[in-house]
Amino acid sequence: MILAEESLQEQHMLYREYEKSIRTKLLRLVCALTLISYPIFAINDYLAYPELHHEFTRFRYLSGTSLVAAIALTFSGLYQNHFRFLSFLIALTPLFPVAAMIAATGGEESIFFVGLILVAIPMILVFPTNITDIVAYGIMVILIYWLSCRFHLGYSPDTGGDMQLFIHRSTAIVVAMLIALIAWYLHENRRRQLFLANKKLERTNERQKDLLAELDRTRSALIQEEKMRAVGRMSGGIMHEINNPLNGISMLVDVMESNSTIKADKELREMVTDLKVSSARISSVVKDLKMFAYPSSLEDRTDFYVEEMFEKSVLVANVTEAGVAIQLNLLPDTRIRGARSQLIQAIANLLQNSIGAIDQSGRQDGKITINQTLSGNRSVFSISDNGIGIEQDDMSKIFDPFFTTRDIGSGVGLGLSTAKSILSEHGSLLLCASQVNVGSIFSFDLPMPETETSISGK
Repeated sequence: MILAEESLQEQHMLYREYEKSIRTKLLRLVCALTLISYPIFAINDYLAYPELHHEFTRFRYLSGTSLVAAIALTFSGLYQNHFRFLSFLIALTPLFPVAAMIAATGGEESIFFVGLILVAIPMILVFPTNITDIVAYGIMVILIYWLSCRFHLGYSPDTGGDMQLFIHRSTAIVVAMLIALIAWYLHENRRRQLFLANKKLERTNERQKDLLAELDRTRSALIQEEKMRAVGRMSGGIMHEINNPLNGISMLVDVMESNSTIKADKELREMVTDLKVSSARISSVVKDLKMFAYPSSLEDRTDFYVEEMFEKSVLVANVTEAGVAIQLNLLPDTRIRGARSQLIQAIANLLQNSIGAIDQSGRQDGKITINQTLSGNRSVFSISDNGIGIEQDDMSKIFDPFFTTRDIGSGVGLGLSTAKSILSEHGSLLLCASQVNVGSIFSFDLPMPETETSISGK
């Protein structure tokens, strides 16, 4: 009910603004047409009353000057702020020269009473915003007509005027204004209905555009989701085909490392080491493919220390071996609650992404900085690097599966996607801010144990 009332109030305000604009334009038009008609009526005045030609010309000149000033006034801020009052005054302006002519040509016997009707009708159709304005304007027209009859040049207080004729012609003026009132009401009602219908149509069109846009987004998302499912199924098949021979290779490498002949030969040792690194790399890719192909619920959540989690992640990501400096700005003795091994994997993926960015930049002083702050019952972390950064066009795609900007053979593009998925399961949103040739910052938050939250709250 409140929403409906607000909607009606908003529609009323919009219509008032629309009506104000329309009435201002129409008032200017009527004033301009009145100015244009003055020369025509001046010729008629000269033919009917040649002896009063100069006086009538003076009346019309004063009225024309007033109308020009009135048209200019409608473009001012003063008019906009006092629209109703000033419109009323402008509508009265053309009546005064007609009243002066009535006073100069016999009062109630003057044919110029028709001029009052010709001026009043278009003004009634143009300026009023409600019936009150029309009633007030009608009273002013009758009053001006009475004053012009009361003070005409031949008027005598002793004899008075022709009251019957005055009443007759006043009645004609009132009837004409009543007809104009009916026309105004019908026109106003129709215009309001059209305005509201147009606004309703505009809102309907906007809703349809929004629905169509949402439908397109949903359809694209469904198509993308189906593609990812197909890729996931394919990845699962590839993973099984690779995993079995990979296990055999890993066992063979372990046996070769313990062989005395290989130990004695430096070249063979290096070859075995390269083979071990390559198999570990393949194993890492298989692990990512497994997590992508078979997304499962998180392992049991436990409480563990933040320092432990990041130390393990640094080891998994081989940060030190990559020759990248790392700075840990962690709060002492703080714990978080979550799936420990999966969070370690997620953070390791972020660290490996930073290492790759630093490697692409060619910097010799590569550095990764990890910061921790508290926000309510969650720990907020940021991982920043001074790598190559991310192009603005790629920012919307960095978390897509298999998206990568590295060279072929340097990764399959599942690291950030996997990290985002794991953190999302912990109620966290992985955010990224980056600047090309400056570096990137990835931020996320993790829940703290309830007991630790209460302690930090104290």
